Amino acid sequence: MTSIVLTTALLLSVELPAVFGDHMVLQEGRKVPFWGTAAPGEKVTVSVAGLSANVNAGENGRWRLEMGPVPGPGPHTVTVNERRYTDVLVGEVWIASGQSNMEFMVSQAVRGDLAVETARHPKMRLFRVKHPAILHDHPTDVEGSWAACTPESAHGFSAVGYFFGRELLGKLDKPIGLIDNSWGGTRAEAWTNRKTLAASAEFKADGVPVTLPADMPESFRRHEQELSAWYASHSRRDPGNQGEGLGYASAAPQVGWPTMVLPNCWEKAGLVDLDGVVWFRRRVALPPELIGHDLDMRLGPVADCDTTYVNGVKVGGVCKEVTYPNLWPRRYRVPAEATQPGQFLVAVRVYDGVGTGGMCGDPGSMSLARADGKEGPTVSLEGEWAYKIEATLPVISDKDKPQPPPGTFKPSVAGVLYDNMLAPLIPFAIRGVIWYQGEANVSQAYRYRTLFPLMINDWRAAWGQGDFPFLFVQLANFRRPWPSFGLRREDTWAELREAQAMTLSLPQTGMAVAIDVGERDDIHPRNKQEVGRRLALWALARTYGQAIEYRGPTFAGYKVQANAVRISFQSGQGMRAAIPGGLFGFTIAGADRVFVDAQARIDGESLVVTAPGLSKPVAVRYAWSDDPEASLVNAAGLPAAPFRTDTWAEMTRHAGEIRVLPRPGVTGVRLKSTSSGSTRELPFEGVSPGRSSFRR
Repeated sequence: MTSIVLTTALLLSVELPAVFGDHMVLQEGRKVPFWGTAAPGEKVTVSVAGLSANVNAGENGRWRLEMGPVPGPGPHTVTVNERRYTDVLVGEVWIASGQSNMEFMVSQAVRGDLAVETARHPKMRLFRVKHPAILHDHPTDVEGSWAACTPESAHGFSAVGYFFGRELLGKLDKPIGLIDNSWGGTRAEAWTNRKTLAASAEFKADGVPVTLPADMPESFRRHEQELSAWYASHSRRDPGNQGEGLGYASAAPQVGWPTMVLPNCWEKAGLVDLDGVVWFRRRVALPPELIGHDLDMRLGPVADCDTTYVNGVKVGGVCKEVTYPNLWPRRYRVPAEATQPGQFLVAVRVYDGVGTGGMCGDPGSMSLARADGKEGPTVSLEGEWAYKIEATLPVISDKDKPQPPPGTFKPSVAGVLYDNMLAPLIPFAIRGVIWYQGEANVSQAYRYRTLFPLMINDWRAAWGQGDFPFLFVQLANFRRPWPSFGLRREDTWAELREAQAMTLSLPQTGMAVAIDVGERDDIHPRNKQEVGRRLALWALARTYGQAIEYRGPTFAGYKVQANAVRISFQSGQGMRAAIPGGLFGFTIAGADRVFVDAQARIDGESLVVTAPGLSKPVAVRYAWSDDPEASLVNAAGLPAAPFRTDTWAEMTRHAGEIRVLPRPGVTGVRLKSTSSGSTRELPFEGVSPGRSSFRR
């Protein structure tokens, strides 16, 4: 009996990382690495499709070998000693990585229900790297498993990754393997090897630690327990919807209801230190063109939770169990049957547990329009709303909330996601990477010029597969919707997009422009189908050699000609305005560096840009703002990437600088020190609306 147990243990001692499993896809056309652990000195034999290779595990029990290329497409069975992996295909393997716009799920995309329902692709396989509950220093594996693409496996998968893979599947007719490796809100530093950052002249001054304390996982675990206990003892639950039963959603008269101008956080409107529940109501006169149609209703961000009604019928509501403001824009579909002539009452019940409360968007964030996207009037929902306080809660403070110990792992700490979510996948054979990230780095966009290429080169060096394709999404148009408290921030997103475009100097890189598919009040645009398609165009043309147009007009140079600037492009064949009405989104400046709106006309494969009254132009910019007007496309309908002809100093060149633009009626800005907690007022004395700079 003893010998049988020992023999069984020996046979099962071979272990491989989670990225190897049933239903996996092996990369075609190149040697495929296999690796794992076994008993020290044990012989490990890998066999697949008539190929076989073996190696002895080292003294530390680790082993690695390469074999192939493996003939495709399968299905095959892979054996590793006594382990068997079945239904294995051979095709094209891509990693989909980045932050929340890559993590954004198929089910959340526009027409996501249809996309999920039709996600039945036996030759496409999905592997989703799960977020680790505890972040470790150099773990050896990730958690996840391969699955054939079905509605069940596609539902929570990366939408950009899925639509990219679906496009390749249709055009290549090869098995496609996708590895979803993303985490929302994370900076590029987190996805870069700490040793690489520490060795870089640009980042050495940041004091990036090469190794982290051995007790860090336990320290992190203790902090999470303390934080959970704090939240449990300070939990603020909605006291219950009393107003609906009292008719606040529809029938109750508004006698005694004061008014508040929205969008606005209610603390700024006089409800100081109020935590609890407030109802807001507004009657809207619908134009005839909107009656009888489903409507798209946007309310902007709400802190914290909302339940929204139209004519007494609930049309939506968001409430996460959080104790901080849930400042994400609300967007709901109003059914056509609710659009009755002469009757359209919007009622929003807002529950705020702690801190800022209310409907806190910036101007332009609240509106009604047709949901089908067809032309029609847009009705603003901004202005006076009647409100009524349903319940109040004792005000609490989070000053005593447990703080993480110095250096505690967070998803955006330098190197943490490289260690925990990427390194365990290396050197699994891949064709390339698609990447959607950058929103978390916009405040230091100038540094992204160095950081992003550094990260790409770091990945390629670690994989040891040469300059594999690295395709990325340039940030979509977006106007930050959370409260700006009277300040207009300058356009740092344009500089991040520029840093992304500059990264195209690296070999085998590609950039899908998304400047026309964003949503101005939602950082997560839902049209992920088009984003995935544009990434696939780059792959099909540059990686797989198909003769197709894969990018829009791309700035190639300029020349000043008298009172005009002529802009030349690559991929400019058939340039035209995206919509009727001509070209817009261009600005032009003279030697004073003051940009004014410009006129542009197409002349062959170039543009001529002028402005009335400007006789000596110096520089031109196109789509150069957070949420620009973009109008230029080529014959393939692909949009031009934002560009500028000047090299004037960037706003984000110095990370410690704050730049703000005064708004009418705002006399200054209040800055709070993150170290001492002290505040100071900086007046706008003598400053007309224009650029102002303050240093922390």
